[in-house]
Amino acid sequence: MTARIRLASLLMALAASAALLASCGGDDDSETDDFFEPDEAEDSETATEAPGEIPTASATTVPSPTADITAGATDEPVGAACQPNPSPVDEGDPSILVDSPAPGDSVEGIVEVSGEARVFEATVSLALYDADGELLAETFSTTSEGAPAFGELEARVGYAGVDEQTEGCLWVFESSAEDGSPTHVVQVPLELAPAPGFIDAEGGAWCPENPDPATSENFQVEQPLPDETVIGAARVQGLAAVFEAQFLVRIYDAAGNIVIEQPATTAEGQVLSEFDVGVPFVVPHTQPGCIWLFEASAEDGSDTHIYAIPVHLGV
Repeated sequence: MTARIRLASLLMALAASAALLASCGGDDDSETDDFFEPDEAEDSETATEAPGEIPTASATTVPSPTADITAGATDEPVGAACQPNPSPVDEGDPSILVDSPAPGDSVEGIVEVSGEARVFEATVSLALYDADGELLAETFSTTSEGAPAFGELEARVGYAGVDEQTEGCLWVFESSAEDGSPTHVVQVPLELAPAPGFIDAEGGAWCPENPDPATSENFQVEQPLPDETVIGAARVQGLAAVFEAQFLVRIYDAAGNIVIEQPATTAEGQVLSEFDVGVPFVVPHTQPGCIWLFEASAEDGSDTHIYAIPVHLGV
């Protein structure tokens, strides 16, 4: 009996507790909903900046430093006959200085050039243009020292084909090691007088005066023949008796400029023995020329035992 009374009392207490909870809950769920559902404004902020992401600043375009390849160039010609300079020397630190000729000098057949240059392998290029910008002559010379030192420059540029007084322009420059284009160009406007002719050799070709002619004991040349036309490269064949089997081949153009000079060898030294050498060359137009075969003096380096062949240089 006692157990039944206790069970009934427990059931009544549970029922009372349930009724009390129901009376406290109410019908309005808005507060509960507000607690569990995030505010729309907070949703917007959360979507804009996701956790763990760093906001990225807007990109700014920075121009890349590009060298101005035309810096220092000018479209204004120096003198009426001088074309626009493609690569002037740096006036603040010039690598080529021309003392002579001076701008406006009058020359006749030969332009004597002197000055200083700081150039690679001590090699300076020279070119002479007429009033129409046509190339009259080009050659090269070497200075007493190569870069980085300044070396003394002494050169001659001869020209032909000028029939009356006209304007001209001398270019003294360094040829680019990359593509051969003129760099560090010094331009000197000149007055060009008609050029006197060189010695008229057999066949109508031209040769400079020979200071030390060779004999048949020095050279016997089979090719090329006098007055022959050679194009692009001169093939020189024959017999020679030269010291240590070495000699030089030089080609002159119609104005007496050295177009090219290169060493050659024979099969045997000191006795007549065979040689066969090809000498490539470039001239701006077909013209008379001259090929020299000679030895360099062991005493002072001067040209000796010179065999001269008048030819025509073709293009």
